[in-house]
Amino acid sequence: MNAEARSAGGVIVHAAFASERDARAALDRLAADGVASGDIEVRSSIPLGEAFFADAAPPVSRIPLFAVMGGIAGGIAAYLVATWPPPMGLPAVSGPPLALIVFEGLAVGAILVAVARVLWECGLLRRGPAAGPLDANLAAGAIVIAARRPAGASRDWTAGAVAVASSS
Repeated sequence: MNAEARSAGGVIVHAAFASERDARAALDRLAADGVASGDIEVRSSIPLGEAFFADAAPPVSRIPLFAVMGGIAGGIAAYLVATWPPPMGLPAVSGPPLALIVFEGLAVGAILVAVARVLWECGLLRRGPAAGPLDANLAAGAIVIAARRPAGASRDWTAGAVAVASSS
């Protein structure tokens, strides 16, 4: 769930489903109730096919943009380090080796920034509660769906769930 959804009012309801069919039915009920896709989080210990998320909005990732920016920053840093004049005043590296050093700086910058962004988008660099209320069910192979619902709203979408928990 995004930051706006977390800060909005309402209760987060977590439900664990034993099968993909039950989880898909719950997602259909949530969509019919008008719950925004940004207010729904689906977690599973098994891969869910693309057909499971057929009507969902495509995920937005900024990893390619950050990799390009990291490559540019790495190339500039490598160029500056390689051409920084030593105390005698002569350049440290001549032209052809400089191209190799800049290329390596580009590669290292792009790789490090892309890996850091992947970790950020996965939520592994954020602090906060690491475990959800139904993580034991998740480890046992269930599909856990968390949805932000306004206080007092119907919870009929959890009808086929093996476990249900709420948090604010």
